[in-house]
Amino acid sequence: MRTFGDELKKLRKRRKTTQKQLAEKLGVSIAYIHQLETGKTAPPKIERCREIAAALEIDFNEIWEPACAERIRKTLKVDEVSTGECKPVVLNSSERKLIGILRAMDGDSRLRLLRMLRELVVNHPNDTMLILIADFLSSAENME
Repeated sequence: MRTFGDELKKLRKRRKTTQKQLAEKLGVSIAYIHQLETGKTAPPKIERCREIAAALEIDFNEIWEPACAERIRKTLKVDEVSTGECKPVVLNSSERKLIGILRAMDGDSRLRLLRMLRELVVNHPNDTMLILIADFLSSAENME
């Protein structure tokens, strides 16, 4: 299974861009690019993927789909995710409110809720809410 880092490196080399050049275009360190390519840091979120796509002059989906799929795989602890399901999600006011409630919960309650959501997704992998729940879980887990 190819990782996000493998895809980033392939796309960067296809554009004949060095890690240093990409880092300079993004205003980040070379070490960060190296960490992305070697999997030592999580794949970037959607906004950083937009920046990478612009810096490499590639289609946004070429970088977003592998990043999204790997983020979901890691969050849900599953082996496979269809990259075709990685569509940008814009949270509505109710979803933002729910995240606010989650942030206000004590650690144990939050952990129980996140486990219940993960269990729901793992046991119902074909559910249309998979991506939304996975993004929610990712956002919630990154709050700590």
